[in-house]
Amino acid sequence: MLFYNIRYKRNGYKIPKGPVLFLSNHSSNPDGLWVMGLALSKTIFFVVNEELFANKFFRIFTSGVAQFIKRSTSLNDVGHIRELRRYVKQGRSVGIFPAGDIGMFGESLPVDESIAKLAKMLDVPIVTTKITGAALRAQRTIKKMRRSKITYHITDVISVEDVRSLTNESLHERIVQGIEHNEPEWQKEQMIKLKTKRKLAEHYELGLFLCPKCDHYETLKSNNNDINCLNCDFKVTVNRYDQLDYYEVNPTYPTFINANDWDKWQLEKLKEKIDNWDDHNTPIAYRENLYYNEVKKDEIFQPYSEKNAKACSFAIFLDKIVLTSDKGEIIHELYFENSDIYRILVQYKDVYELDFGEYRLRVFSKQKDFPAHMYIEASRHLLHKNNVIISTR
Repeated sequence: MLFYNIRYKRNGYKIPKGPVLFLSNHSSNPDGLWVMGLALSKTIFFVVNEELFANKFFRIFTSGVAQFIKRSTSLNDVGHIRELRRYVKQGRSVGIFPAGDIGMFGESLPVDESIAKLAKMLDVPIVTTKITGAALRAQRTIKKMRRSKITYHITDVISVEDVRSLTNESLHERIVQGIEHNEPEWQKEQMIKLKTKRKLAEHYELGLFLCPKCDHYETLKSNNNDINCLNCDFKVTVNRYDQLDYYEVNPTYPTFINANDWDKWQLEKLKEKIDNWDDHNTPIAYRENLYYNEVKKDEIFQPYSEKNAKACSFAIFLDKIVLTSDKGEIIHELYFENSDIYRILVQYKDVYELDFGEYRLRVFSKQKDFPAHMYIEASRHLLHKNNVIISTR
């Protein structure tokens, strides 16, 4: 793993014999492959989204170089749970990323308590691991990985006796303690210098959508290491510590150490905007020149499906989401009240996915300039205000 500058720290822990459940935070796409280096005597079968199996390139890894367990996109399909139980009974080790997805700027996503119930059902020892440096190297918004060190730590080994005796709540807390990681906060202390010197701000506008100087939405644009506002003279540089340097001396607008701090601020401002909005006829957010794909709820989106995508515009109103064709015809009008929307999330870097009723919908820009993150968070907040419970994975 030296070529990739990957290190392993077992911290005095020994991997139990027999089948083991490996749990880890999730920071980048290759995580499942590299975690296996912690236990070379075992093959760890990680659970991955079934969409990877449809991609010819990734199929080499999902079916050949490494072994994975397919998880259906359908919330009602528990086939991967049956597979986990079958593998464990055969004496094999399995792995799960309980957060289910990668955070936009390197902070671990929440872990549902159901992971504790699943662990008890599998009835095997648990090894928790924490990955540090991976989000710094391969932040979700960037296209090309940066050069930096990644370390995989074993943080805890939970015996099968503890798995059985601990309450679901206590086991969940212990698991979260072992895998939770906030890379931007960690980097504030570690101050690891990236070897990469260019494109440090690449595509940050996919996650950052609100200018702190002029308060305009969707006016930010990255250029090499800089983030500029197209509406005002705001400009900031991403340095080799993945932190922000400001051109202005003593700026009067809010400033942030890193993009994750910026994101927390802008999400609060977005919620305030929605909460204060009282015009049902004007969209809170609107974009033209987008494209969409649609499949039935038990189907998967095929790789490179944007070739068959159709042009659309997308609007979020106070009471509904409206998808309109390039001819002005309404394709979908989805109301938040009593909604049949059951899942909503960012796919890849910039794809807005919404699952509702019998269909799954994806909206994106072919120009790679659509902040799906903003539209997802706005939709989530409006659904929450209407007491609609949704899945985020």
